Amino acid sequence: MVIWYNMKFFQKGVIILTHIEKATDFLMQEFHCSQALTGAFAEEFGYNLKNVMKISTCFGGGMHRGEVCGCITAATMIFGMAFGLYEPQDKKLESFGYKNADEFFIVFVRRWEERRSAKRFLAEISQSRRSLS
Repeated sequence: MVIWYNMKFFQKGVIILTHIEKATDFLMQEFHCSQALTGAFAEEFGYNLKNVMKISTCFGGGMHRGEVCGCITAATMIFGMAFGLYEPQDKKLESFGYKNADEFFIVFVRRWEERRSAKRFLAEISQSRRSLS
C-alpha cells in the first residue's frame, strides 16, 4: 500500500502540508472527521475540495448514527479517489483498490483490538491496585 502522509514535500521553497497536517487543520476548523480526511486528499487526486467536503459531510459521527467511524468511511472514499474506476470493465483497477482497502482494514482492526486490549489491561491493573490498598 502506498502511504504518502508521513513525509513533507518541498516545492520551490514552499512547504506543502502533509495529509495529517491538512486533516488536523480541517478538524481545527470544526469539520467532521470524514471531511477532514477526505479533504486532506481531495486536491491531490484532482477533486474539488468544496464538493468533497459536501459529499463527506453526512459520514461524520459514524454516519450520523454512531456506527462506522467517519475516519473509516473517509478512508474508503480515499481508496476510491486513488483506485476508483470509471469504466465498469476495469476489473484490474477495481481489484487493486479492494486489495489496498482490505489491507488497510486488516491493519486498522488489529491495531484497534490491540489498543482496546491494552486499555482493558491497564484498567484491570488499576482496579487490582485499588483493591490492594
